[in-house]
Amino acid sequence: MKFIPIEKLSKNYGSFGQHTVHGSKYRSPDGKEGWHITATNKNGDVHDYWSVNGELHEIDVHYNHPETNGHLFNIGRKVDVDYNEACAIREAIERWDREIQNPSTARADQ
Repeated sequence: MKFIPIEKLSKNYGSFGQHTVHGSKYRSPDGKEGWHITATNKNGDVHDYWSVNGELHEIDVHYNHPETNGHLFNIGRKVDVDYNEACAIREAIERWDREIQNPSTARADQ
């Protein structure tokens, strides 16, 4: 198995609708970018996703993996997500991408 190191570009969190969303943006050596998203709904259900190009994919995260000296992401198939959760994730990513492009727009409560 070949491990590809990725660079963490940002880490964010916030409340969006009925969800709390945590997200970290990453870039691979070939310049591809994506988000590791963790969304928690008001019932406490927690879901992890990989988001790239507006699509959400399954993701298995292996934290502090010994062979990578960091986290190992196993990204799976595209998934269908509850409409409200998908809207919360999309809103979060759009806001965070704007803040990355223009840091002066960052919200103080984030």
